[in-house]
Amino acid sequence: MELQRLLNKLEKVEFNNSESSKKINGLLGTNEVEVSLNTEISNNLTDIKTMPIQIVLLVKVNGAVVMNWGAETNEDNSKIVEFFVKKQAQAVTKEMRLKDSERKIAKIIFDTM
Repeated sequence: MELQRLLNKLEKVEFNNSESSKKINGLLGTNEVEVSLNTEISNNLTDIKTMPIQIVLLVKVNGAVVMNWGAETNEDNSKIVEFFVKKQAQAVTKEMRLKDSERKIAKIIFDTM
């Protein structure tokens, strides 16, 4: 699958949680989606100069692996990381807003005790 097509599919996911710097979770309808990044170091001396590190994108839907895609170029590496960082920032923002809202509700409940 072409990288841009894969990223376009992932644009449809509503990311709402970031478990770590390499994993984000979200929903596509009622389905849970997890996207994680792995890095592979080149073990081929020829590739070390042109692409020493490969970013691998792993996608799970409802816990089952549905896509394992490795960057083919340094440009792909950059596109994957850029997509991931943006989506992770959105997920963290949503998560923080939800926690802030939960704290406000909890404080109101506590104050009325």
